[in-house]
Amino acid sequence: MALESRNDAMLRIMPNGKYTLEAIMVIICATISLYNGIELLALIFTSSRRRSDLYFWSLTAASVGILPYAAGWLIRYLDIIGDVPDMIINDIGWMLVTTGQALVLYSRLELVVKNPNVLSWAKWMIIVNAAIWHSAITVLIFAIGHRQKLDRNAAYVKVEKVQMTIFCIQNFILSGIYLWKTTKIIRTKDPQHRTSRVLWHLIFINVLLVLIDIPLLAVGFTNNPLWQQGVKAVGYSVKLKLEFAILGKLSDFLYKGGELVTDSPMFGFVEMEPEPPSKSRSGQPIPAPETAHFESARKPSSASAAESSRHREFVSDETVVDKGKGVIRRTLDKGKSKCADDCCNGVRASS
Repeated sequence: MALESRNDAMLRIMPNGKYTLEAIMVIICATISLYNGIELLALIFTSSRRRSDLYFWSLTAASVGILPYAAGWLIRYLDIIGDVPDMIINDIGWMLVTTGQALVLYSRLELVVKNPNVLSWAKWMIIVNAAIWHSAITVLIFAIGHRQKLDRNAAYVKVEKVQMTIFCIQNFILSGIYLWKTTKIIRTKDPQHRTSRVLWHLIFINVLLVLIDIPLLAVGFTNNPLWQQGVKAVGYSVKLKLEFAILGKLSDFLYKGGELVTDSPMFGFVEMEPEPPSKSRSGQPIPAPETAHFESARKPSSASAAESSRHREFVSDETVVDKGKGVIRRTLDKGKSKCADDCCNGVRASS
């Protein structure tokens, strides 16, 4: 049976001994999405210093979801284990990807939004959408999948399109709030070139995220499920990599030169030095890294100089003894120099 399934899969990929255009597209999309998912997991677990916050677990869940989503799509294309099992694998990956992506957006909202009502509203929007639409798709898979192909059932196709639309609108809202608040925070700072550069980087990456969502939504309304899942697998894996980049850039700006929004940072993917000031000093500006380095280098030098001065003792007009190191250094005796000058002047006057 396994041999027959393998032969059928090979005939689907290479019916005439050559790869079809469809097979090439499946291989490329599956490879890219699986690679991106594995790379993201490696970056997360090697770059993270804190593994107890929402950002870490939501990004991890979304990255893990890329793997079953892409693998289920590939298994479905090869028709190895049947329609219902591969759709269950695919559905598990889809739940992790979409809800994990939304929680990633929400977790970076917590970094820039101070209003608890906005955060609470965004959180419940994500929870309600996930509960309604993931449940609906799962029920349809078990109710219809054993009787006919799911992509040929009108009810499943309609629910899938509505679900995709709701999730895209949800992402648009979360990205819009984030971009609005981030722009307000950064624009309150001194308009130096670094501020402008960070601002435009954030805007550019957010625009890319929106531009990726638009074709994903458009592809969802086509009647080609093979292309739909391939484009969504690649698109969501790229979006997660952009999320990883954008949060690191924003955190680096907020804690090294921008506005400190919270006294307890929840993200540990970027260096947070210098440490955030205490609440009593929260109004003071955070020094730039170069200034902090200069101050830290200057303080030991000043301390050593003060320590050295305490060990020094003048024993005569000609010598200085350094008790700390036992070194005797000859110095200029100003008094004797003055006397010598007066004597010389007296000699010249008498002559």
